[in-house]
Amino acid sequence: MKRLTLAVILAALLWSGLWVWQARALRAEIDTWFEARRAEGWTAEASEIAVRGFPNRLDARFSDLVLAPEDGPRWQVPELQVMRLVYRPNHLIVAASGEQIVERGGSTWRIDGEGLRASAVWQEGRLDRVAAESGAISLAHNEAGSVHLAQMTAALQSSGGPEMWRAAFNAYPAESADAAATDARVTLNAMLGTSDPTDPRTLREIDLSTLEYADGAGRVALSGPLSFGSDGRATGTLALRAEDWEALLEEAQESGRLPAILVPPLQNVLSVLGRISGGGNPSAELRIDDGRVRLGPLPLGRIPALPRS
Repeated sequence: MKRLTLAVILAALLWSGLWVWQARALRAEIDTWFEARRAEGWTAEASEIAVRGFPNRLDARFSDLVLAPEDGPRWQVPELQVMRLVYRPNHLIVAASGEQIVERGGSTWRIDGEGLRASAVWQEGRLDRVAAESGAISLAHNEAGSVHLAQMTAALQSSGGPEMWRAAFNAYPAESADAAATDARVTLNAMLGTSDPTDPRTLREIDLSTLEYADGAGRVALSGPLSFGSDGRATGTLALRAEDWEALLEEAQESGRLPAILVPPLQNVLSVLGRISGGGNPSAELRIDDGRVRLGPLPLGRIPALPRS
């Protein structure tokens, strides 16, 4: 019995020592990362950094975190946790709480939600998959207005090679930050050609299986391939299909489920398509060249370019 007790005590001491060693190594790695970013001209600061989680986890907690590359966006979040199990170093879980602010130039996004978290898994030193989810979440832009979601899920999975990724996104728009979910939904399924799915500057192509907004009143959907040049401009052909779109957009506008800035251009495009198709449910091909969108000979506007620097 004494030998068993001594063995348990020895194992506990060894495990405790291992955790302390890993916690100190993690803290040193964090400090080195912050110092390297500052040397590159970043703003990289936090009012408090703590490593916790004994005995099975390593949790890095950042309070009042601010990150801003010299020529990039400024991101600040009241509290960010980066967590992993001691015995699964290739699997990270990230959770954010409080209102996040993302600023670039004169553009400001405010993100506030419940249960906002993500996980990432690496295989053989390469990112393999990412998943994110939240409960109720609000996104407010200083010019484009606000969007409220009752629930959101997103996923990226490496597929068919190191630079091909399968993407999925589902969200349920709500009328306000505390409103219950309705039958309205936004769905995205696509394949992405990119060397880094977390960086839009590397996106070369996207093949949309579907990008759809739907509720009980109707649906509007896009599908098709797009490629992006060195200037970030899109080229390709998208199939547009709509069913009972007038009721759909009227409901979306009245309820605030879609940003007000999106509704008028959608109404204009679908009105033209409706007249061309004789008043039925419109379907057409949208041709995109260097970001310029055309329906036959009719210009409809231009898609903003992706960042390339």
